[in-house]
Amino acid sequence: MSARWIAFGALVAAEGLLLVSLTISAVRPAWRTWPPPGPRSWQLAWSWGLLGVAAVAGAVLAIADYGSFVLDHWGWKAAGAALLVAAEVFNEWSVRTVGRHASRGLGGELVTAGPYALSRNPQYLAQSAMVVAIALIADSTLLAFAAPLGIAALLLTPWAEERWLEERHGDAYGQYRGQVPRFLGRRRR
Repeated sequence: MSARWIAFGALVAAEGLLLVSLTISAVRPAWRTWPPPGPRSWQLAWSWGLLGVAAVAGAVLAIADYGSFVLDHWGWKAAGAALLVAAEVFNEWSVRTVGRHASRGLGGELVTAGPYALSRNPQYLAQSAMVVAIALIADSTLLAFAAPLGIAALLLTPWAEERWLEERHGDAYGQYRGQVPRFLGRRRR
């Protein structure tokens, strides 16, 4: 079996397990894997382990299956590169604003400034854009099939977090949620 098929299998398996875990976390908070209960929890190791497998498998797949799709034109690669840089800058701004500890799912103060004044989930938006950008740059058929699973997991994550955020931040989070869109849109008064 070739490296591209092994990477594709590992990527789809990791993304699938993340989707199942996030769905359980959203529907059954008592069985929550995300956000994890602490820095030494099996839930943290599980979630970040799956993300690590997905990241490595995605990178291997991007290289091993490079150029197998239909977007092999410099314009697509340039658009992907521009999107990747913009998304990475926005993601880093988001991480620095909320802090690395909170970005790992380990809690912190409720942050409503900077990118969090525009979206309640700027990191997930930026990371979804990064997945699209890498798929454009790699021009990989297998990555084009796997990317929507990764994006689905990123976009499902807020549903797993919202009840947890309400428990931690109470009415302050409720007010914030009423004013700032989950992903994109107009800020409400």
